[in-house]
Amino acid sequence: MLRGLSVKKLHLLLKLKEKYRVYLLSNTNSIHINYINQTMLPGILQPTSPLESYFHRAYYSHIMKKRKPNADIFEQVLAENALVPGETLFLDDNTDNLAGANQLGIKTVHVDSPNFILDYFNEQ
Repeated sequence: MLRGLSVKKLHLLLKLKEKYRVYLLSNTNSIHINYINQTMLPGILQPTSPLESYFHRAYYSHIMKKRKPNADIFEQVLAENALVPGETLFLDDNTDNLAGANQLGIKTVHVDSPNFILDYFNEQ
């Protein structure tokens, strides 16, 4: 998702956010997030908002001191937001990360192409 940001995907996130609780869980660092907010997003959408504004909450591995696919990172997100694993959908392009979430009973979907998210939510 972060690698292939587009206007359509950002609009989809805002639509989903109106109906569902939407969270970002990313193995990343502050340099990458700053690049997205200062370089990528302004090139996609004007006026621009920080990446975090498209989610109810953003979780970054460098702040949490935890990383996907380890169970503790998923457990923290579930606990802090009172999420039920079987009612939670986790999308990721890394199958190892999906396996980590799946072990906790979280529903998972493998994002295997740039427009998969749009196709999955029928937003082409």
